[in-house]
Amino acid sequence: MKDSNGKSRCFGFVNFQSPDDAAAAMENLNGTSNGDMFWYEGRAQKRAERESELRAKFEQERINRFEKLKAANLYLKNLDDSINDEKLKELFSEFGTITSTKVLLDPQGQSKCSGFVAFSTPEEATKALNEMNGKMIGRKPLYVAVAQRKEERKARLQRSGLIPVSTLTSSLVSASPADRNRILGEQLYPPVESIEHVHASKVTGMLLEMDQTEVLHLIESPEALKTKAAEAMAVLQEAVGGQSDMSDKFGSFPLNE
Repeated sequence: MKDSNGKSRCFGFVNFQSPDDAAAAMENLNGTSNGDMFWYEGRAQKRAERESELRAKFEQERINRFEKLKAANLYLKNLDDSINDEKLKELFSEFGTITSTKVLLDPQGQSKCSGFVAFSTPEEATKALNEMNGKMIGRKPLYVAVAQRKEERKARLQRSGLIPVSTLTSSLVSASPADRNRILGEQLYPPVESIEHVHASKVTGMLLEMDQTEVLHLIESPEALKTKAAEAMAVLQEAVGGQSDMSDKFGSFPLNE
């Protein structure tokens, strides 16, 4: 095809008698070089069809880029009050290239003890998550997870049947000590049971002896819960010398059956 001045527009059409011949030409020539240029061979399409295909391709690429960036963005909670943006960057810099850090602040400029760290690749973020989740930073165990949009987080909690921690915390404020223990136990028991079915009640009872902040952290962090449940089971096994009957050794979380 040529423009109004007779100059090549660098594209054209070839019509074959056989669809098989056309397919063979595309397979053999597409991507091959011609001087300093590379051939593009594709099925001829109407403009509307081609534009629709390109839109779908660009949209898929956009989604892929978003998913990649999302997997490289970590959400942090339970930050020590002394942590600011710079200290946050220092804490995580050993795991890769950090593109941004942000500690969330309240209207008075005080830390909300949560924030975000974004890495250049999902692999770097995964390494940081595995190393830092549950680690004691200052006086608190750090909570680290892949960042999720509010809608995604709400949907995940609804699927699991768990109460959002913000709602749970509000309920605990006005509850009596006994009710607080019951409320936390009801949220902690189901995920514990999925990890340690036989002794779930015992393990839950042991974990409820921890500080309330740490229990809330376990409810939100499957990895931290898995670690603590394994530690609790090790203590149980050691206490009974490997015997299976643990009923007289430790208290259990009471179940309403």
